[in-house]
Amino acid sequence: MDKIKLSTEDIKFLLSWRDEHKDLVRLGVSPLKAVKIVCFESGYTITAIREGNKLIFGINQNGQSLGKLVFDVLFAGMCKLVKNTTKLNEEDRQAVLTVYLSAMTLLVFGNSTIRKEELSVAKNNSKMPKNTVKNKQSKGYTYILNRTGNAPRLTVQGTHSSPNGVFGVRGHFRHYKNGHVIWINEYTKGCGKKKEKYIKSNKERKKLI
Repeated sequence: MDKIKLSTEDIKFLLSWRDEHKDLVRLGVSPLKAVKIVCFESGYTITAIREGNKLIFGINQNGQSLGKLVFDVLFAGMCKLVKNTTKLNEEDRQAVLTVYLSAMTLLVFGNSTIRKEELSVAKNNSKMPKNTVKNKQSKGYTYILNRTGNAPRLTVQGTHSSPNGVFGVRGHFRHYKNGHVIWINEYTKGCGKKKEKYIKSNKERKKLI
């Protein structure tokens, strides 16, 4: 499962960014079907799962489960609490939802200047189908908040080569040369099985696995 690591200062910055981009946050984009948001300084971990129009949050602090929150995703960024097994007050429940939605929005829109055609596509729910991918990722990525450069963004922690085997690709916009823009759902890419290879020698054909 993918992770997003946030410090206390990161969360403050993220909420400030949310205040400047409320229209984007209200779109309710979910580029990742499942993600853990780790607030490492406070000890809180939010495990978020998007299933159609439902958002399911598991709340944990310092290894102790605090229960679950379940929201129905409505429209224009509105969410309705339908299940609560935590003892969190209303302000804290709203904070969980806000941090998640803000992080997901930054993950989609934070890597570049937001284009008008992207915002138009995002507002058209028919072009942003619900995630139905249920394949498991072999390894998740860990994202951190990067505030260097012209725009804040969530980037993969550390450097790595292209992943081998089966791996997940997060939801993103695809731009075509003709100007058309479409939303691509999160999906699983790659092949988990090794292909059999053969080499020839003068005497025999050897099978390599």
